[in-house]
Amino acid sequence: MATPLPSTATLTTPPSSHAAMRTNLANLRSYLAGLLGADGETATALATLGAVLARYRTEAAATTVAVTDRGTFFSCTGIWALTLPSAAAAGAGWCIVVAASGGASITLTPAGSDLIAGLAAYDITAQRAVIVICTGTGWRILRFLPQTLAAKTILGNNAAAGGEAKELTAADVLAMLPVVTALGAGLAPATGGVAGAFLRSDGTWTADNLVLMDATQTIAGTKRFSASGAFVLQPRAADPASPESGQIWQDGTHLKAYISGAVRVLDGQADIPMLVPPAGQYVMTTLGAGGTALEVAAGIANSIDLYPYVPRADLAVAALAVNCVTAVAGAQGKFVVYWSDANGQPAALAVESGTVDLSSTGVKEAVMTGLNMRAGATYWVGFRHSSTASISRWPVTATPCINGGAPSTAARKILRRTRTFGTAAATTWGFNAAEINAASAPAIWLKL
Repeated sequence: MATPLPSTATLTTPPSSHAAMRTNLANLRSYLAGLLGADGETATALATLGAVLARYRTEAAATTVAVTDRGTFFSCTGIWALTLPSAAAAGAGWCIVVAASGGASITLTPAGSDLIAGLAAYDITAQRAVIVICTGTGWRILRFLPQTLAAKTILGNNAAAGGEAKELTAADVLAMLPVVTALGAGLAPATGGVAGAFLRSDGTWTADNLVLMDATQTIAGTKRFSASGAFVLQPRAADPASPESGQIWQDGTHLKAYISGAVRVLDGQADIPMLVPPAGQYVMTTLGAGGTALEVAAGIANSIDLYPYVPRADLAVAALAVNCVTAVAGAQGKFVVYWSDANGQPAALAVESGTVDLSSTGVKEAVMTGLNMRAGATYWVGFRHSSTASISRWPVTATPCINGGAPSTAARKILRRTRTFGTAAATTWGFNAAEINAASAPAIWLKL
């Protein structure tokens, strides 16, 4: 038990005996020794007072801190828990310093129901140190920043709000990029006072108005510009003197690109005029030139006739239509549309319609939902027959010729395949040159 400071009266009133004086002096010495230590050394006095960092201890196994350890620096190695004394016993202002000096974290565990930083336990990251401060009812933490960082290292927090700062890994930085770029969108500071300078992705600057996304980037994968609004190219007074391959610009009249060693005009103007009719009217799936009177041919039961079509404007298709010329009892038909692959061959199925009735003559339509054709894209449109009803067909000069197979004296216009009418169209066409056929293409109209 600590010795209290003797009262003033005890020290100033003449003692009744020599023994009483000796007792008073002994009590005074005990008080001073309990407060400052007995050897007269400053280090001992600071340690006895509990001054912060006055003592240093190394620990390598689970340890319980005593109230008398106040001010001690604990250097801990290994993976274990350092148990704190009761907050009530330690008292407000009591503190120690704890360092996880090894390669693993150290867990601080309060006594009883005490909390530390609002938690039941607190982990100190490897090679980090904290000051542990008692509030009288719980514990607070004051973190130290690391003394050293590895080269080219960013210190930050990629965890929850209030998380401990750490050296961020490449994965941490990559995960933060969406937030960082969203906050800094459009920021590209000029260098050297040159207002027209732009920052390249490799960290260098260019006076030309270019932002490059190239192989110098350290993050693999496709690079994209992403923005909520339109991407605008400002017009140039003249074409670049030495354009780079893939460079795109506009001169106020044309959109241009430097591709394969030449400047090319990227123009939405169709080579053949394209009139987009009002909604409810029809577009012919032809080249738009070279047509004559439509032909008529009987269908072949269980056949699919497919041919390419390139719309010269964006078209929202409400229905597909054919004209039945000679009806057959019970005859039916279906429309199919396939996407094309990089070689222009039919690939994935875009849509297959419901059946249309060919047991009577006239225009037969199948309603389409979500069929939006884009200008310049190649589509393969086709018609399926259940029987031999005759429909109108385009003149052979009105549709594209199909390449492939051996030389022939007749231009090939369709791909013809046999498939049971009641069986759904294949989800992937699978090009077969043997199916190229010189027959004319079925006349299919797009209703807008």
